[in-house]
Amino acid sequence: MISFKYPVLIVLGVALMVSCKNQEQKPIANETKSEIKQLEDSLLANQNGKNYLVTAPELIRLMSEYVSKNPTDTVCASYLFKSGDISRGLGKMDDAIKYWQNLCEKYPEHKRAPDALFLQAFTYENDIKDLDKAKKLYEEFLQKYPTHPFAENIPVILANLGKSPEELIEAFKQKNNN
Repeated sequence: MISFKYPVLIVLGVALMVSCKNQEQKPIANETKSEIKQLEDSLLANQNGKNYLVTAPELIRLMSEYVSKNPTDTVCASYLFKSGDISRGLGKMDDAIKYWQNLCEKYPEHKRAPDALFLQAFTYENDIKDLDKAKKLYEEFLQKYPTHPFAENIPVILANLGKSPEELIEAFKQKNNN
């Protein structure tokens, strides 16, 4: 009977420690969410000011840290999407793609996953100028989200991928003349 007490005590001790640790993490997570909200509000209020260049990277850092520490929280996909959007606004295209890709991989059922995939393709096409990668991602988008509102535009995008504005104008003129 004495040997039975010790395993039970060990299990209860471990359960108590895990419970205490989870209780400690909740206030920290809530504080971080509050800090993120304050930075978002500050960013929206001063989008074009000098503060943006300081606040935006700090906001991305906090959201990324939150996602890595709380991956099951439903807000994480939104934080990844916003991090991508802000990174693109800062001209950090590789970072933007990384955040959107992370969202697509970790939260494929999230409502912003289609937007994140489309933005990856769009960024490769228009900013990075990697047309092969853009084409691959646009095609992937069509496969995964054929009924999404963006899907109806993708065949036109693919047909005109890599064409200069002059080539597009000429093609438009020819189409209208026929």
